[in-house]
Amino acid sequence: MKTTNAKREKSNATRSRLLGVADTLFRRYGFDDTTLESISKEAGFHVQTLIRHFRTKNDLMLALLDKDVAEFTDFMQTREKSALSRWRDWVEFNAARTDPVEPLAIAEVADYWHRYEATLAQEIGQDMGVDSRKDLRPLLAACMLVGANKHTAHEMTSSGRTKNWVADMLNVVDVAVEHLSLSLGLNKQPNVNLSRTKSI
Repeated sequence: MKTTNAKREKSNATRSRLLGVADTLFRRYGFDDTTLESISKEAGFHVQTLIRHFRTKNDLMLALLDKDVAEFTDFMQTREKSALSRWRDWVEFNAARTDPVEPLAIAEVADYWHRYEATLAQEIGQDMGVDSRKDLRPLLAACMLVGANKHTAHEMTSSGRTKNWVADMLNVVDVAVEHLSLSLGLNKQPNVNLSRTKSI
């Protein structure tokens, strides 16, 4: 039993190391320009070790997306402020970690975004006092926020206007949050700082 647990712990540690390195390299060089060989080398493993855990680069990315959704869910569910304010914090944290990148062109990414939107919708619904599975307004709001966020990142990437990436992204978020707070009746919550909002 101890041997089995030790093997499982070692396997989990290896998997975690590979995911951490893959995340760093994907952010640094982009998905297309990162290879399994470069990930395994940076992690200090033979490429066959990586392939035992993740057969393809897509599998690695999907595991990272699963991890991201789990982290986002925990982040939102441990909030002490409004869902929209907490979501803004998440956008700021992630925008500060990397330059904007083009969205991945693998079909499974759509499921990630659906799960991300559903989590945000559930938290918005909680603030509204409604069930987001029965009332569509929280989901519509979540889809609008996430869609605007992705669109802004795409526009900045394609235009090369990434110098003030974090500030510009947050300006868009602040405008969206202000309008959605008003339209959803959430403007009574004083947690969103809108003093510096401007259209970009």
